[in-house]
Amino acid sequence: MKKILILGGRSFLASQFKKYLNKNNEKFISVDETVSNNYSLSFLDNILKKEKPSVILDFKFPLVSSNDKDYKHIDEDSFFRTQKNLLLALENTRLNLDKLILISSSKAQNGKNFYSTLKRKQEMLYETFFDNDDLKILRLDSVFGPGDLSNTRLIPFYFRNVIDNKTLNFNFEPNDISRFIFIDDALNYIYKELNNKTAKNMTTEISFIDLIQTFSFIFEKNYNIVPKIMNNNEKLGSLNMTKDHYFYKNLEKTASWYFDFLSN
Repeated sequence: MKKILILGGRSFLASQFKKYLNKNNEKFISVDETVSNNYSLSFLDNILKKEKPSVILDFKFPLVSSNDKDYKHIDEDSFFRTQKNLLLALENTRLNLDKLILISSSKAQNGKNFYSTLKRKQEMLYETFFDNDDLKILRLDSVFGPGDLSNTRLIPFYFRNVIDNKTLNFNFEPNDISRFIFIDDALNYIYKELNNKTAKNMTTEISFIDLIQTFSFIFEKNYNIVPKIMNNNEKLGSLNMTKDHYFYKNLEKTASWYFDFLSN
């Protein structure tokens, strides 16, 4: 049975994937900055020698945000210290690794903001070290669902403010579109890749305006709460803007979790 080393184990996606692995009786070791001396080279050397993982799953990315201002003070050398130290540790230990899987973003190649640019630079660090057969880059769309409490991602930001009865002011344009994948589908996609199986990437494309309107519709219909949303200084109403029944049901599951979690 393969042994899996997870980097970035405290992130939303990684924490959910660890639960998924437990359900499937998979062996794994999870590390994060709190137990790894901030991913020091000596720590990574030691854990590779001790555990001898056959697969490494890298979820580690310090900041996920579409707002370039959130990145204005970063130092790239520190930002990618985990990946650089891991590559040095792999050289030092000469570990016979079957595969490294980097969890990346579908935005990595568009270069539209600092997030996408940094994601691509993270990919390139591994591409210069690994052969194609030893490296798999999974470019996921925006993952959403129960459990995400990020302070910088749109969906948890929306729900946190709606539950607090605050007015939200957005500046979205109709062509501001993104692709979304529900957490359960993302986990299945990663797990299939881990086991060298083909998985369908269950994504839905929707504009941010339509997404917000649909979430507001769900809140009004299911919880009798009318979110106070402004977009470009105009009131944004509540309306179901998706005809994808599967996607809508996953939006409902997400809204239900946030309502229960944030209302208590």
